[in-house]
Amino acid sequence: MNSKRIALNKLFLDPNNYRLRSKSQYKEIPDLTDDKITGQALQQRTFNIITGKNNIDIKDLIDSFTTNGFLKVDNILVRELDNDEGYVVVEGNRRAAALKVLQKSFSEGFDIGALDPKIFDEPSNDDTGLEVVIYNYDNPEEYLVLMGLRHVSGNKKWDRYNQAKLIAELHQQGYSIPNIAGKLGIANKKVVQQQLDAYYAIQDFLSDESSYDSPSTFNPHDRFMIFVEVLLKKNVREWMGWDSTNKKFIHTNNLKRFYSWITPYYEVSDEEDAGLNDGELLEPIIVNHKEIRLLNEIVEDPDSLDRMEETRDIQEAIDQNEGYNKKKFSKEIKRAENILKNIKFGPSLELEDSDTLSLNNIQKIVDRILDNDE
Repeated sequence: MNSKRIALNKLFLDPNNYRLRSKSQYKEIPDLTDDKITGQALQQRTFNIITGKNNIDIKDLIDSFTTNGFLKVDNILVRELDNDEGYVVVEGNRRAAALKVLQKSFSEGFDIGALDPKIFDEPSNDDTGLEVVIYNYDNPEEYLVLMGLRHVSGNKKWDRYNQAKLIAELHQQGYSIPNIAGKLGIANKKVVQQQLDAYYAIQDFLSDESSYDSPSTFNPHDRFMIFVEVLLKKNVREWMGWDSTNKKFIHTNNLKRFYSWITPYYEVSDEEDAGLNDGELLEPIIVNHKEIRLLNEIVEDPDSLDRMEETRDIQEAIDQNEGYNKKKFSKEIKRAENILKNIKFGPSLELEDSDTLSLNNIQKIVDRILDNDE
């Protein structure tokens, strides 16, 4: 690797950057050549995805640059394009996009605070141009390992779906789970396996757009942790028919039903014209991975599942589930027994009147439960 100063307009954003892959607007570009990378339309699309509406996704960097200037805390890594048009960002796409936003602001006469505008210029000395580090990798695996070390096991982690996608791509290149864990510096191999399995588990959901015909605010990639939890919970995993060999769920009807629980949908009443009115938007029943733990308790009870769908409330279905309540009751009784058993009592223990009253109440509750059980 060696550093070099370049003009900002010679720096191109990476359309297949991993950070973008869980964005709803992202579409992977197959056979991405360097000539395609420098295309104006593709660069604009990539810029829009990175920056977000009104630059909201890079506002932190814009604020930092205008307040502190460009601090070289982390190098921007680039690869030289083979069409002699400049360089594509390997690492640092958000920083590059923020600089491009501020360059446009400066050219239009707006104040850019502490950021020195010389950073936008063609390099002529050590004070002009943007310093980057050139990183020309020999093969895709080398690039994947670099990204993994920084964003899977490193301190600048991507979201969990993008981490899993990188692990999957290494696996598809022929690396075993132990090899991937070793290359990325991950001590717990089970975590790598969980990420990989969940990546494959969510793929059918992502590709079945009819399952989430929902508002643009819904991003199906955000459900990744739900699929991680599904594979960890035996009852749910078996109800959906996880095939560990082919890495997919095979109980199709249950799978479709599950999809309907984790996505919002429009409910159209008989009185509404389905062709003209979207109807009422109902929020998902299950919105985070912790609720899969509740689902695991009732998924084998058809009545509870029907109740959950009718009320669109998993907690209400849990509260009405006899088996769950029995299990919870037994657990609480055991807990109370352990608490009372571990109390140190003897001649030195003096009970307050309130303590005596509480113990009498406990005794009455126990007598009532036992009488009811006869």
